[in-house]
Amino acid sequence: MVSIFIASTGIFSERLVSLWLGLRLKNAGYKIGYFKPIGVNPVSNMMIDDDAIFMKKSLGLVESVETISPVVLTDELIKKVLQKSAYDFESKIKQSFSVISKDKDVVLISSTGTLNFGNIIGLSANKIAELFDAEVLLLVRYKTSMCMLSMDEILVGKDIFKDRLKSVIINAVPNMENEFLSKVAVSYFEEKGVPICGIIPRDKILGSVSVAELIENLGGTVLCLGDKCNKLDELLVENLCIGAMNVESALKYFRSLPNKAVITGGDRADIQIAALETSTKCIILTGNLRPSAAVLGKATEMSVPIIMVPTDTLTTVGRITKMMGHLRLREKKKITYACELLDKCIDYEKLIKLFKISK
Repeated sequence: MVSIFIASTGIFSERLVSLWLGLRLKNAGYKIGYFKPIGVNPVSNMMIDDDAIFMKKSLGLVESVETISPVVLTDELIKKVLQKSAYDFESKIKQSFSVISKDKDVVLISSTGTLNFGNIIGLSANKIAELFDAEVLLLVRYKTSMCMLSMDEILVGKDIFKDRLKSVIINAVPNMENEFLSKVAVSYFEEKGVPICGIIPRDKILGSVSVAELIENLGGTVLCLGDKCNKLDELLVENLCIGAMNVESALKYFRSLPNKAVITGGDRADIQIAALETSTKCIILTGNLRPSAAVLGKATEMSVPIIMVPTDTLTTVGRITKMMGHLRLREKKKITYACELLDKCIDYEKLIKLFKISK
């Protein structure tokens, strides 16, 4: 049985690669397990990690979500740890792993957050890799303004995991940097004993959020839907605009950004009409202000959802920006797109060879 620890230098980067690799291996006939020892994204008030639910469904796993992610850290739990309450987290995750790994060919172990995450409970990324004798696939997010920092993080990963580090994937790479990384950086790190198996481009669709998720997370009320009422999870927002300028400036601004959500007040009918005349996925009205009947009629005719939210503009923008800053994979259309993209960007054959995965 092969254990692959998918570590990351950033938060919320592991889900996409874990899903892609799990599906590729499963389709190739391998018996796959997925394990996330430490979760930090509980669903509602339940101590169940969101990734565990998603991966269980996506990979058709038989184990319970509590077994897939046995420890879910919350602020309350961390406070208890700091107060020296006794918790044997290591034994708990070992017990779950014994269930997950039974009769499996490959187990994908997902990290949570940065390489230092988990030290507070004695379960750093390196400690988890050691506990399950796992080899490491490291995901590094490219930092446009700090190329040196991105490259340093690869070598930091090498220092931490040493011989366990078998390969690196660089994520969110701007098109202008792709050629340099492919021709220069890859050779450099190969010489350092750190094979690069993939360079994933920065992609707006991967960073998008569905209108359905916006409604759910903003506590919004949908005022009109048109014929897309059953397809809100398929409407992907790639850009965010704030309609607070005059209508002439707004039109020019709106035309430059496709597939956007426009945030404005319910009393700005001019901005709302301007948004409807461009590539707009939804209009979000802040402060619980309703639009005019004319705007509702035009939006219904054009099948552009209008969403009324109780929060002010600043709060609303902050929440959406946070959502769009995280990789979110829920919609079938987006999952298919993401997996097809990774098929092109990651050398699967090289990857399984480096991790010695064979029948």
